[in-house]
Amino acid sequence: MHDVSIRDEIRQRVIARRGRFHLFDALDARKTAVIVIDMQGTFCAEGAPAEVPLSRTLVTPINRLNEFVRQAGGHVI
Repeated sequence: MHDVSIRDEIRQRVIARRGRFHLFDALDARKTAVIVIDMQGTFCAEGAPAEVPLSRTLVTPINRLNEFVRQAGGHVI
């Protein structure tokens, strides 16, 4: 997966504004849905018209998250 981070100055602004970094401390999986958008052959398939090679590295983590959410009673859309 690619390396993405949030600059420390942005983290500090968020904490100053709302008192914590994460909006939610916990999620109730039964009230949670994972929505997967644009993970389709046009972007993921090798040689496809709009191929994004990096997209293929996301399939396993997405599937892992989906399975976790389903096992916990959530929904995958």
